[in-house]
Amino acid sequence: MTELLTEIRLKLSIHAHRKVRGMLDGEYGSVYKGRSMDFEDLREYVAGDDIKDVDWKATARSGHPLIKRFVAVRKHTIMLVVSTGRNMAAMADPETSKREVTVFAAGVLGLTALRHGDLVSLVAGDSSGVEYVKPAGTTMHLERLLRTIVARTEVDGPAADLAGTLQFIARNISRRSIIVLLADAVEWTDEEYRLLRRLSAQHEVIYVRIGDISPADLQLTSQVAYDVASLATLPAFVRHDRTLHADYAQTLATNAASTRAQLSQIDIASGSASSEADVIPAVFELLERHRRARRG
Repeated sequence: MTELLTEIRLKLSIHAHRKVRGMLDGEYGSVYKGRSMDFEDLREYVAGDDIKDVDWKATARSGHPLIKRFVAVRKHTIMLVVSTGRNMAAMADPETSKREVTVFAAGVLGLTALRHGDLVSLVAGDSSGVEYVKPAGTTMHLERLLRTIVARTEVDGPAADLAGTLQFIARNISRRSIIVLLADAVEWTDEEYRLLRRLSAQHEVIYVRIGDISPADLQLTSQVAYDVASLATLPAFVRHDRTLHADYAQTLATNAASTRAQLSQIDIASGSASSEADVIPAVFELLERHRRARRG
């Protein structure tokens, strides 16, 4: 087992117990339906599974619901679209960088896809350009994707260019995919929104916003705080001004609600994660919301 995936598996065991991981698998499996008639095995029923797949005889013997799993008719592609550069190297909480949260989210989604026999690809972009890694379905491939994210996300790296990254997909990738966008955008420019609307017409799109550290948490850090986007040092009072902290939290909540509503209009489910502990519940909620929207 390779290094990053080993760490992610360990964190999964810490942040999610078996039932929660099973529910995550169930929600993922319900996003895309489509299978052959080739029976594969049995597993425990989890929320989101089709009731028609329950094996009632096996359920009666075991005493708990079991469903039949079938070999998929076709492999689906999960496209991890990651905004890289120095913006995503900032802190998400006092102990964890946004890069670490992003890699954990990408790893959780990638491992879930691999367990379902699907493929995973990567589009990582910033102002230095866009890197595309074609889809494959092995753990070695997923490890490569995660290492690419790490290598492209440095504090002294280039600035973000989300519009350029989305434009690359619109121009170059026609294969229908489930796009999981991992970025830190709170508001969208007209160009970014136009591109997201275009992509959502061709692909399934889910947005996971990677949150920034709260000003209220800056006082818990021992290092000098600065804005990675502008490279300007933040004034000391930012750490201790409670009124400023409250105003920031309110503004962030308002913008987040506006963004969710805006993306919902173009059938994109969105949520946020500001720590590794947020990732699994956020992903589960997004998959569930996305499934409901597609059925509605």
